[in-house]
Amino acid sequence: MNLATQVGSCKENSNSSARIISGTVQWCGSSTFAAAAASKPQPATFRSEIEAFAARYQAAKERAQRATTLEDREAAEWERLEAEGDFWLIQTNIVDLFLMMFRFAVQHEPAAVAGYVKKVLRAELDALADGIANLEGRK
Repeated sequence: MNLATQVGSCKENSNSSARIISGTVQWCGSSTFAAAAASKPQPATFRSEIEAFAARYQAAKERAQRATTLEDREAAEWERLEAEGDFWLIQTNIVDLFLMMFRFAVQHEPAAVAGYVKKVLRAELDALADGIANLEGRK
């Protein structure tokens, strides 16, 4: 599925047009389409996603700090483990967001992504090429 179908833009056909939202085809060009689009909850903006990550991270940080002040050792340990779980979930969500953005970057700007990847891996690739050249020189 490409970005256009994920965000629900209309695709024109010879006799009709449609868009796909969450795997469901909706027909464009009618008032019912506009009403359906208006009634659907809109996806969160990138900014709101980042703000939600920051709020969840802050809550997990406060939870971890609270765990150090609890007198009951068992409760403190449970609180610490819960905070670790919260941190892990936030990190996983951020990685998922990054991978989605990276996939879109590869799809829409493959040459730019290739340039960045080459730049990052240049030292490793040069060392690998030198090693191969040394091995071939020994043969």
